[in-house]
Amino acid sequence: MITFEVVGRKMLVHKACPEDERLKYRADIDVLRTIAVLGVVFFHAGFHIAFGGYVGVDMFFVISGYLITGKIEDEVGRGVFSFSTFYVNRARRLFPALFATVLLTFLLSFLLLASDHFKQFAQSAIWTALSASNIYFWTDSGYWAADNHLKPLLHTWSLSVEEQFYLAWPLGLLFLARFGPKYAPMALGVIGVLSLIAGVAYYSIDQEAVFFLTPFRVFEFAIGGLIVWLKRASKHHIRDNALSILGLCLVVTSMITFRPHTPTPLVIIPCVGTACMIYGGVVASLERAWNNPLAVYIGRISYSVYLVHWPVIVYYEYWRFNQIEPSERVGLVIASLLLAIPLHHLVEQRYRRGRADSRLNFAVAWGSLSALIVVTGLALSAMVKPAIQPLSDPWIIERVSRPLCEGGFGLCAVDHADVVLIGDSHASHYAPAVAETLKQSRVRGSFYPPMPSCPLLRDIHPNDVPVKAAECTRAKQEWLARLAQDQPRVVILAGLWEVGMARGFGRRYAFDVGQRELNLAEARSVWAEKMRETVDLLVENDRKVILMGNGPLVANPPSACFNRPAFLGRFDCSKMNVIVDPEIHAFTRGVLKRIESNEPTRVFFFDAWPYFCNGDLCALSDGGQTFYKDQHHLTPYGALWLQHHAFAGLSQFLAIALQNLARSPVN
Repeated sequence: MITFEVVGRKMLVHKACPEDERLKYRADIDVLRTIAVLGVVFFHAGFHIAFGGYVGVDMFFVISGYLITGKIEDEVGRGVFSFSTFYVNRARRLFPALFATVLLTFLLSFLLLASDHFKQFAQSAIWTALSASNIYFWTDSGYWAADNHLKPLLHTWSLSVEEQFYLAWPLGLLFLARFGPKYAPMALGVIGVLSLIAGVAYYSIDQEAVFFLTPFRVFEFAIGGLIVWLKRASKHHIRDNALSILGLCLVVTSMITFRPHTPTPLVIIPCVGTACMIYGGVVASLERAWNNPLAVYIGRISYSVYLVHWPVIVYYEYWRFNQIEPSERVGLVIASLLLAIPLHHLVEQRYRRGRADSRLNFAVAWGSLSALIVVTGLALSAMVKPAIQPLSDPWIIERVSRPLCEGGFGLCAVDHADVVLIGDSHASHYAPAVAETLKQSRVRGSFYPPMPSCPLLRDIHPNDVPVKAAECTRAKQEWLARLAQDQPRVVILAGLWEVGMARGFGRRYAFDVGQRELNLAEARSVWAEKMRETVDLLVENDRKVILMGNGPLVANPPSACFNRPAFLGRFDCSKMNVIVDPEIHAFTRGVLKRIESNEPTRVFFFDAWPYFCNGDLCALSDGGQTFYKDQHHLTPYGALWLQHHAFAGLSQFLAIALQNLARSPVN
């Protein structure tokens, strides 16, 4: 996403402005860029004070809408606008530094990334070269998508939005200039309002689409474009100063208070703030402090800062394979600023301008380079194959590929089973272990259809778009109705309990009715209460309950350790990984233990934690095969390893709960 002016150090505005002169270079807009890019960098570096720093992207979109609209409107008014000149200048502005970044990340990804992550990177490079990475990352988002910190080119989504904006915006402005110039501001306003309404409406269907796709971002460019006409009003120092101060307050407040799960359409707040600051200009009393050389310079290199900062953070965290300290976060910010300097001066500025007769050569050169990136990305995507770790435990090897139901025992598709497993994707990953235990005990069980991101909890659910929230509520009702029908003796509940309370997840718990989202403090007390109520509901209906505790949410996926190239060293993956939010793990385990202690004969809590972790470090494997498919889901091997080493207490509880049971298997 990044917005960058096309006119160098001068900003052209329509020749009919009140002073009848074009506005000169405005250092305050470079300072706005500084605020925007530092907000993004501090957010990505993990500073809590800037959890809303991502709104810097939206600030860039507003600035871009203002500068590009002003330039096009001025040139059209003077009769000198040329599509070819506009697009070549845009390409000169964006592509050299972007392609230099992509080529360098190809090298670093080859040296550092595991094979599956390198394959994903190569695919993203293709879409980046085609100015469509926002579409790629939209299709690659969602619950099962790779962690964002494994995507070195993720930040290019905003550049693709910019580039798509550049394709359509000049056509629209030229059409308005020729067929209804006096209606241009109104048309921009209508387009912006429609874009915002579409974003608000579609947010309930697909949050990721509203975040990544250009149509839902048009209102931000339109806000900037409208300032071009508003600037023709007479100046009024008190009003302008008030607007600048108001705008700064809106932007800073957004950066401090917004969170990654804040609804995307609310970025209208920092967008309006940015527009107010552009319109009002610099507050006279703060001019010296505001337009200081350092702030202006960072704004001038902001494009290069934006390009380098995210790969720097991704590669460092990937190599570090550990939680980074505050001092390291500061170092990453400084490194991003320092690395941006040569990129800006040696690449970005070098190719930014050129002679008119060199346009064809430039287009051919950068078109060829783009094609090279696409071909290379396609070739490497096809060639690279993820490494497969050998299975190591013969007992598990013999069972890992078996079906969940054998001989009528295990988790079978039957009604009136004695044991049922209910929950979200964590119920799915525990299914091989539960099935093996039931088969060994010759017990019939059933696995109710799981619902991702939806554990069985009374009245609350991990918040997602309303459509999925409604599906979760419906799934819980169906589970309870089926329990009343099947009358099982034992109910096994599994879920990613921590999801609605862990800082590492965007989703939060929300009430089923009313959809009000809980903050972190509320979520803890409400979850504990609803967890107890859910167990009480089952126990009161004469059922025994097994609560499946989670293994840790680990900071790194297994392939980042097992399959990483030897360059710069490897780690012993059987002994280390860092826990994400250990405090919330301790809280959920404590609540589940207390529920068990209150009903020791009717509730059993299986605590997976001691078998995986030693202090703040958790094993990814038994020395051979990985336990995890990602950062919190177990592989079938990992689940069966737990069953083999840790299910003795669970099996004993089941045996007591099902004593005197004599049923024939159902074939």
